[in-house]
Amino acid sequence: MADKREVLLAEAIKDSTAIFTSEDILTVAGIDEKEVVELLDKVSNNTNEIISSFLKSKS
Repeated sequence: MADKREVLLAEAIKDSTAIFTSEDILTVAGIDEKEVVELLDKVSNNTNEIISSFLKSKS
């Protein structure tokens, strides 16, 4: 069952009433806090590789 924060975030996303962080969106998706931190750390540590890959796909 979703906690109060998840419910509020889901409602705000539905109504397009706020700007959200990646953490907010992952929380609403049902990913637990520990997994969110691990995922965001992984992305943060590979930012250059991710951006490079994205830019190559655009050219």
